Amino acid sequence: MREGPSNATIDWNPLGEVYYRKVEVYSMLWKDRVDLNKYVAAGGTYGGPIALVKKDAASGATNQKPVIYIFTAAGQEQAAFKWDGGKLIQMGWSSSEELICVSEDGAVFMYDMFGSYIKQFSFGNEVQRSYVLRAEVFASHFGTGVCVLSGDYQFFVINNVNEC
Repeated sequence: MREGPSNATIDWNPLGEVYYRKVEVYSMLWKDRVDLNKYVAAGGTYGGPIALVKKDAASGATNQKPVIYIFTAAGQEQAAFKWDGGKLIQMGWSSSEELICVSEDGAVFMYDMFGSYIKQFSFGNEVQRSYVLRAEVFASHFGTGVCVLSGDYQFFVINNVNEC
């Protein structure tokens, strides 16, 4: 029996005026180990590495130092290290695949994709006194930057982390 045209596109989904279909290329190697509902994730651009930290540990809900895990885009663990900074506010990846971690006191730590420490810098005493409420790692034509919102509702921006 011959299939009709309606069966040929049964797995395609509308997105505005175009259609797409989702094709699984491979399954993540962590599939039985990692429940993403329990983690905060930061994915690198263009299929780069993925950093994970348990939500309760990152929020300071436990007394234990959180462990940051770094995986490949396929879910293979590359590294794991204990976070020694203060309360972890934000993680993100630079354009050169360096993990950027922002702590509540305004300290910024940088690690390579294998979890090796690169450097640390700070937003200064004003941010340290009022703490960081929110932080974002972003890309711009200057390089990879970090923006924080302090506890007294002021924004502080570093446009290029490589110049710190």
